[in-house]
Amino acid sequence: MRNRQNVGLQKLLFDAKEALESLRKQMKVTENVIRGIEGHLATSKKTPGARALSEQPVRQVREESITYQKLFKTQRSSDSQERLRKLRALKTGFGLSHRELAGIVGVSERTIFNWLGGEASLNRLAREKIDKLFRVYDMVSREIKPEARRRWLFAQNELLGDSAHDLLVEGEFEKVLADIEAMREGVHV
Repeated sequence: MRNRQNVGLQKLLFDAKEALESLRKQMKVTENVIRGIEGHLATSKKTPGARALSEQPVRQVREESITYQKLFKTQRSSDSQERLRKLRALKTGFGLSHRELAGIVGVSERTIFNWLGGEASLNRLAREKIDKLFRVYDMVSREIKPEARRRWLFAQNELLGDSAHDLLVEGEFEKVLADIEAMREGVHV
């Protein structure tokens, strides 16, 4: 039941992200249209009546565009805060150093310091990795006690052929998730 809920929530989140991306693209098109109209208005000084008629709709579109941009900025800030929360949870939950976390995410140790300090924003690839890592962490948290998580992460796993940490560094999230699922089903000790 819990897996179906997680899948449903992930689908909902994916759909919301797609809708936001679509809206962001529409806003760019709208901005270009506004610039084009404003350019035509600037060149149509010979017909002041036409200019007056078109200025009101342009102003409304511009105001709506600004409103949407503010909403996106707020959404991005909220998403960024959520990912920072996930990053901190990963670091403390697995007992990772900045260097170890940087290795898994695929960035420099300095970048981790900057992110955790709120000095820099996360790029798209890092956001995706953090989301995948948090999915691993979430599943591990349900199966392994907090004091054993770090040991599990770095222990050599015969089924995986490597440690979960090494596989995560290589981007093999699905293998690690499959191992956790097998652990949940009692396939290995």
